[in-house]
Amino acid sequence: MLGIAFSLVLASAAVASDASDPGWKAEDVNIAQCFAAMDHDPALASVNSKYARRDPTAAQLADTHVATDEETNRLKSRIAKTAPCREMRIKAVSRHYPSLMPSYRILYFQADQIFEYLMNKWITYGEANRLSQLSQQQFKDREAAYFRAATEQERPTLSKSWSDAFIRVRVKAPPDGVAATCAWVDLALSCQ
Repeated sequence: MLGIAFSLVLASAAVASDASDPGWKAEDVNIAQCFAAMDHDPALASVNSKYARRDPTAAQLADTHVATDEETNRLKSRIAKTAPCREMRIKAVSRHYPSLMPSYRILYFQADQIFEYLMNKWITYGEANRLSQLSQQQFKDREAAYFRAATEQERPTLSKSWSDAFIRVRVKAPPDGVAATCAWVDLALSCQ
């Protein structure tokens, strides 16, 4: 199932604006509109209110509920409705910032793990929101390093380090029942 989620889900992340690339800005607006449509889809309201795409509230972080069977179906629908937005993002990044692609692969891989664990009732909504927040912060850190690079030669070096880390990742066994806490260990979830 992780493979299915990996091919579909997207945790949206906006690339920092680069004034030297106006083409990126135009594409980014379209991508943001795509995600906004998913965020405001009435059919997804029950899960969107519990699982934040970004910036979870204190209540979302404290939610100790696991997904119901109905919510699992809505989460699957959210994944499917997000897939076109993800494809738009992948195409735009590959055109404008190709050295950032390994960082996005990591972000998507981690988002897919979270969805898989949430849909299988291995983690609560609160844990899913916390893990997503951590993953997004790691992505923002990689992105900031990319844009801080002093020379164009530094960006491929960063990209290779992210790619190498992704290649080395090994998926850990899921928890036996609902996990109390999980952590990112070598880019994969490890739960107790």
